[in-house]
Amino acid sequence: MAHEIRSFFSQQRVGFAYGSLASGADILIAEALLDRGVPLQVVLPFDTAEFERTSVAPAGPAWVDRFRMCLGRADSVVHASDSSFMGDDELFGYAGRIAMGHALNRAAFLDAPALQLAIWDQAEGIVLAGTAHDVAVWNASGHPTHVIALRPPERAPEEAGPHSATRHIGAILFTDLHGFSRLRDEQFPLFVDEVLGSLGAVLDDHGETVLWRNCWGDAIAAVFSDVIEAADCALGLHEALTRIDLEAMGLPRDLELRIGAHAGPVIAITDPVTHKPTYWGRELTRAARIEPRTPEGQVYVTDAFAALLSLEPAAPFATEYVGRVTTAKEFETIPMYQLRRRR
Repeated sequence: MAHEIRSFFSQQRVGFAYGSLASGADILIAEALLDRGVPLQVVLPFDTAEFERTSVAPAGPAWVDRFRMCLGRADSVVHASDSSFMGDDELFGYAGRIAMGHALNRAAFLDAPALQLAIWDQAEGIVLAGTAHDVAVWNASGHPTHVIALRPPERAPEEAGPHSATRHIGAILFTDLHGFSRLRDEQFPLFVDEVLGSLGAVLDDHGETVLWRNCWGDAIAAVFSDVIEAADCALGLHEALTRIDLEAMGLPRDLELRIGAHAGPVIAITDPVTHKPTYWGRELTRAARIEPRTPEGQVYVTDAFAALLSLEPAAPFATEYVGRVTTAKEFETIPMYQLRRRR
C-alpha cells in the first residue's frame, strides 16, 4: 500500500494536505506527504492524547512512534472538539468534514483543484464516520476521489456504534440587538410584537430544522440540524429587521443585530429549572462568545461553520475570512469569517 500511495503522489502536484492520523492508511499517507515536503494540516476529532489511546495505540507501539513523528512534523494540529470522546463516533465524521471543508476553502482561495485520496475496501462501515462516510461527503461536494482499493473483508466489520452517544452535530446561532438597553417601558409592547415577532417568524420559516430556540430580552439562541438552514436563518434575521420602519414605531432607529454562528457537537438535556428540553455543551458556550465581538449588521461564523458550509456546493452563501478574533471574556482567539449571500 505504501508503494501505491507514493506512486500516486509522484503523479500529482500536491500543495497542501488535510486529514487525520489514525494508525494505518492515515499515517501511511501522512508519511508519504511529509517525505515530499508537502505541508500537512492535521485535524483530530478530540484531544491528542485521547486520540492516540483510541485510534493509534491499539495497533501497537510502532504506530504510536510513527503517529508522534507525523504530529511533530505537521504544519498545524487542530482539534475539532476540545471535549472528551465519550464514545461518540460522530466526532470522527465531524472532524473528517472539518478537514475536507478546510481543504476546499484553501483550494478555492488558491483557485486550485481539490482531490481526495482514499484507502478503501469498499465496506460501508459506520454510517456517521469512516472511509465510506468521508468518500460520500466528498463526492456530494462535487469533487473527485482517487481510491486505492483494498481487498474486501471476509466478513462485515462489527459496528461499535456510539455507545454513549448523547451528542450530535448542530449549527448554533446567538443573536443580540444593539440599542436594546435604551428601550423604555412604553416601547416594549411594540418591540415584542413587531421586532421579536418578525424575528420569530424567520425562525418559524425553518420548521423542524430548528431543533431548539430560546429568547431572553434582546437575545435569541437557536440550534439547527444543518449549516445551510442556520446560514439562511442568520441572514434572514438581518433582512427582516431592515424591513421594519423602526422610526415610525417610535423605536430607536439604530437597533441592529449582531449574530455569531458555530457548528459542533451539542447535547440535548432537559433543563431541571424550566423542565423543558434544552441544548447544552461547550460548543454553545463557544458560539455565545462570538456574538459580542461581531460588528452590528453582520454575521460572524467560525472556521468549523465555514468548513461545513463549503461542503454544500449548491448553498447560496459565501464566507470571507476576517482574521483571528479574541472572543468575549477572553475565551479564545480563533479564525473568524463573515457570512453573506452569494452575489
